[in-house]
Amino acid sequence: VTLLSGTGVKYTLTGGEVSTADNNPGSVTITIKLNAEDTKFLKLNDTIASNAENTFLNLPENTAIDMAENSLKETVSVKTDVFFADETAPELKEFTIDMNS
Repeated sequence: VTLLSGTGVKYTLTGGEVSTADNNPGSVTITIKLNAEDTKFLKLNDTIASNAENTFLNLPENTAIDMAENSLKETVSVKTDVFFADETAPELKEFTIDMNS
């Protein structure tokens, strides 16, 4: 899965969990739970996936099939319909100190 920003920044997710749900006929919700590496990258880069205006999902050809079983013929960028902002404050996990420097 590749995320795109409105300014052309591109980032391919390294892992995480992707799930889908059929909410309405002809409509599918894709939910992506990020892993630690992807979360760190996105927190450090506020030009991509930091709000609904700069969050796009890049769908390569053949990754989706419509109701008539036609697959995507070209890569499509889809803007998010729903965006949940990160409300988790950063947390220090560890540090080192060199008293000889």
